Amino acid sequence: MSYDGEWLDDLKPEDFPKAFHDLVQLLGVRSTVALSQNFGGLQFYIPKPDVLLQKKRDDMIKVDRMRGMDYRALAIKYKLTEVWIRQICDHQEDNRQLSLLE
Repeated sequence: MSYDGEWLDDLKPEDFPKAFHDLVQLLGVRSTVALSQNFGGLQFYIPKPDVLLQKKRDDMIKVDRMRGMDYRALAIKYKLTEVWIRQICDHQEDNRQLSLLE
């Protein structure tokens, strides 16, 4: 069966099983069908947004630190503790040291 026809545009959340109404409302019909085509039958975990975006946030923190922002300012900007900011920045320094040795 083809899942790319114009008939998809006529579908509404109510045309899907009740458990998927919220997903269809959030993603739209075509994206929900595409998700089903690509991952249907699989079980997987979807992390919270902070986990998904953590690497980019940490990269931005490291750039701001290299540009001279102090730990306190970074903690306020990113709504994290100074201890956590230090751990993120110190991890960066450890990675740079390791790459020099390899």
